[in-house]
Amino acid sequence: RELGYTEAMGAHADEFWGLEPDDEITTREGLFDNFQHALMETAKLPESSVDIAYSFMVMEHVADPDAFLKAASRCLKPGGVYLFMTPNAGHYFTITASTLHKLKIDELALHLLKRGGEESYHYPVQYKCNSARQLRAQGERAGFSEVGVAYLEAEGPHGYMRGPLKLAYHALRAKRRMLKHKSALLTLTGRMVKGA
Repeated sequence: RELGYTEAMGAHADEFWGLEPDDEITTREGLFDNFQHALMETAKLPESSVDIAYSFMVMEHVADPDAFLKAASRCLKPGGVYLFMTPNAGHYFTITASTLHKLKIDELALHLLKRGGEESYHYPVQYKCNSARQLRAQGERAGFSEVGVAYLEAEGPHGYMRGPLKLAYHALRAKRRMLKHKSALLTLTGRMVKGA
């Protein structure tokens, strides 16, 4: 959906493949050398053929992390890298969203928060691979020899914090400035390296 970012990455790839599980989402003609509507687990990807695989805000939607990461590992060349960004399980926003999901009221909450907004919710969340602990264990089971994580946060979840929630957003940002702990930042960035 971020075409500028995707175009920039594609310009540096010898061969650029794209996967999208939602049949309703299309891509611009010529953006990818190969495009499939498929899950990572079901995509027809040549084995040991990819140097770098990446995803942006996908891991929170993965229903079967072991199958997903095994498929990613299978398509990577030895020494190949899977890079990703996902909401961090230790951030208040992810904790809240995950709790709402478990209570089965996440769709209602999102609808109320995004009322009048352009963005629509497009794919169900799972929150099964959003912590360093989960990812290290899942990566090891999938055959990755190295799993590293880092944490980032720019604006935080400001797009979801409208109306009276703006006060809570600013209070939580002020708290973060005073009590800094990297593992509580919103975005978890991961790097998994396939073993030789």
